[in-house]
Amino acid sequence: MHTILDLDLDVFSWPIVYWPQGDGRPSDTDHVITTADDVRYFMEEQCSLVPSEKLLGQEFTNHDEAFFVWRRWICEGRLAPPFDIVHVDAHADMGMGDSGYMYLLSELLALPPGKRDDPRRGSDAMNLGNYLMFAVANRWINSLLYVFPWRQPWACNWKSGFGEAAKAAGGDGAPGDLTVMHFRNGDWRTKLIELRHCTRETLWASVGRAVLQPVIKTEPTVPFDFIRIRDFHTTKFTHLVVSQSPKYAPPAADSLLPIIRNYFNPG
Repeated sequence: MHTILDLDLDVFSWPIVYWPQGDGRPSDTDHVITTADDVRYFMEEQCSLVPSEKLLGQEFTNHDEAFFVWRRWICEGRLAPPFDIVHVDAHADMGMGDSGYMYLLSELLALPPGKRDDPRRGSDAMNLGNYLMFAVANRWINSLLYVFPWRQPWACNWKSGFGEAAKAAGGDGAPGDLTVMHFRNGDWRTKLIELRHCTRETLWASVGRAVLQPVIKTEPTVPFDFIRIRDFHTTKFTHLVVSQSPKYAPPAADSLLPIIRNYFNPG
């Protein structure tokens, strides 16, 4: 089974940008990026990648472009669904903060699975903050792992341990941007993504609630989990995609792209 490293450059920047202002980039003055050595450490020691054995990969500007890269690879026979995704990002990209779920759960899920791979794009459709759920809707994903930063810049010698400053700000230690309506019973603790086809009327009536009723049909479940960056390690990647995400990462973060390019061949 194939496993994709789905990487966003903003995971190497601090503080995290949640609500971009305008069309400009975050300021280098107000953000710190991790070191080149720490990026190499992540790629080689935690992801088990080596420059001499490059993966099939692709670089793009905005993260929702990953959906179309995966679709192309599937059509070309270079990626076989269902595949595993390891999403290394400062954001879950499951749909928090936009109305795209209305289109996803009503119109798109009304189509047969083989007709869902050309979704409408926009703030009220598929976008860079929810594209993973559109891949789930296409039944491409076998499992999804969210590797997230732990309220601490990587630049602060993260691989030696975060120390007291990295303790959770309270709560259960889960990422704060999981979209609960996409989980079984509206509860992320089930660790099962379970998209539910509903009418728009049901969705409007369910605003502010995690449980959607009535449901027309339920999609197959997708196992989900999350882990802090410092605790992550794997040896199984077969593909790599990386997003520049200019609205979420400052210009200085672009200096890390040439390092990441050492681990994949564009295709």
